[in-house]
Amino acid sequence: MSRQSMDAIRVKLNELFPSIPSVYIGAPPAGFARPAFCCRLIAGKSIPLNRTLWQERATWKIIYYPPQDAVPDGETDDLQPLTVASRIWEHLSEEMTLSSPGGARYRIVDGKISTGDGEARVTFALETEWGRAEPVYETVGEIDHQMG
Repeated sequence: MSRQSMDAIRVKLNELFPSIPSVYIGAPPAGFARPAFCCRLIAGKSIPLNRTLWQERATWKIIYYPPQDAVPDGETDDLQPLTVASRIWEHLSEEMTLSSPGGARYRIVDGKISTGDGEARVTFALETEWGRAEPVYETVGEIDHQMG
């Protein structure tokens, strides 16, 4: 689920912000170009719902790093990161689902926005269910048995 849900987030960010091509996973590299997004998996778990169906939940954090030259002296405009985070959350909360390029669909079950250190963060959880493959058994054909 982690890879597919990450791909779904990446597709959505590229759709909403085509002018920001950099979407890093984990920590961004030293000296990375701004503006950029960073996606971090905060937590993930799988819960068996029954013998053949599982529910998976992943909590992701998107961090937006605004351009440092937004205002003089290398500072950032305090409202710009909040505007970007608000746009992400508004879009996610309107649709309430994300789809991965592989076709997996995820429900957005909760979220929040926070700011600080010139960055903006959107934290949210994705849920999906998937079925385990049923075991396939070889069927027994007719048995011709003669007694005696």
